[in-house]
Parts: sequence; C-alpha cells; structure tokens
Amino acid sequence: KRVYQSGPSLQSTVPLVHMEGHVEVFGQHLEITRDPNDAQVSSLEIFAGTMVYLKAPSGTGKTTIVKMMMGLISGKKLELTLSGMTLTEKTPRHVWPHEVWGKKMTMVFQHADEALNPRSTVLETFQGLPSDKRFTREGIRNMLGELFDNEINEDFLDKQVSMLSGGQKQRLNLLRSLALNTDILILDEPLNGLDFDSATKVLRMLNDKQRAGKGILLISHNEEIFDTIVPPDCVYYLRARSH
Repeated sequence: KRVYQSGPSLQSTVPLVHMEGHVEVFGQHLEITRDPNDAQVSSLEIFAGTMVYLKAPSGTGKTTIVKMMMGLISGKKLELTLSGMTLTEKTPRHVWPHEVWGKKMTMVFQHADEALNPRSTVLETFQGLPSDKRFTREGIRNMLGELFDNEINEDFLDKQVSMLSGGQKQRLNLLRSLALNTDILILDEPLNGLDFDSATKVLRMLNDKQRAGKGILLISHNEEIFDTIVPPDCVYYLRARSH
C-alpha cells in the first residue's frame, strides 16, 4: 500500500530546506545528485508535505551530511537555507541549539543510545525537550500509547531509560522527536530495531506528518519499503570524493 501522500495543496514554490549539493568534511567532498550515474551536482530541496529519500552505500557519509545540517559536525562549504534562515560554516555555533534544534528542525538518530540520556526517566526524556510546549504526565502517556500499546502505566513513566529494552529505546527515540513537531524532521534509519507492527505504526505517523505539511528527510537501508513510499522525484543520491 502506498503510504506517501502529497498534492498541490501542500506544495509551495519555496522549499522548507534548500542546501547546495556539495560540502567538505573529514577530508572528503560529499556531493548530492539526482541520478547515481550523473556527474552533475544538485541542490537538495525539501518542500512542505514531502518525504525526501537520500540514498548511498554504507560508509559514504549520509549520517555525516545530515549531522552537518543539524550543526552537530563542522565542515566547509555548507550553504543551507532553513525556513528562511541561512546557515553556513561561518554561522556561530550557538545558533543551532538556540534557533534550530527542536524549533525548526529535529533529527531522529539511528542509535537511540546516542540520543537518550540513560539516567533520565521516560517522563524526564519528554520534559527536557527544547520546546515551549509543556508535557504533562497524561499527555506523555497518550503519546507513548501510539507505539507502546499495553506497556504504559505510571511506573513506566518513572522508569530509567537505561532499564528499557533496545526496541523500547528506539520507540522512545522516535516519539520524543515527533513530539517536537518541527517543520523539518530528519530520520536516520527510523525503522532500526522495530518489529513489523511498530514499523507500520511509524510509517503511518510519518504519513500524518506529511499531511500536516511537514518536510521529512530520510536515510534508510530499507529500500524495499521506502522505494514504494517515496516518489522518484524526491530521491537524491550521495557520493564521496577524496580531496
């Protein structure tokens, strides 16, 4: 079943994200193209209500380039326009945590342990988010119920993240980012460690985000799933060249 939903009502002539298709980081040139066999570099654009799929073999630098977009890794030649804000390698580092993270753009990391504080409780994981929204116990229980089914009770909210299973951590990792409800969402292997039922629910939630006009940038090796979800004109390819 086709999950992708978009249409003229959600499209805009101005993208939520525009990034020039070449950066330099860790001694490599990373280049974005629209065709894996095409030498021409292309700008990356994400419009409201669309899911963009960035593809490349393992180790090429997909995670590196999205971490540059998030200001987590420094590099050269970054030219990123984000909802009208321009970000480059010369942008002061404090701009990302104060004006980007959780406000304009959010990233779901491939490994939940990279994103979650193991000493925090499930409740504190949401209450510590960089958001003006106040998360109540009841609201958090409702959000958790979207992916956790019958596992949620008062004791679960007070459970330390370090005590959760790998699958529970990944679901929590996804939900905390979705809760921020930013216009742009970056997902690095979002189905990693999820069972079929949870993966199906996550895809449905992403579809809802698209319907709400959010822009999604996806990295995943689950090509058999996402090639049926993302239309060809929303697929980009990444390649690396040494200096």
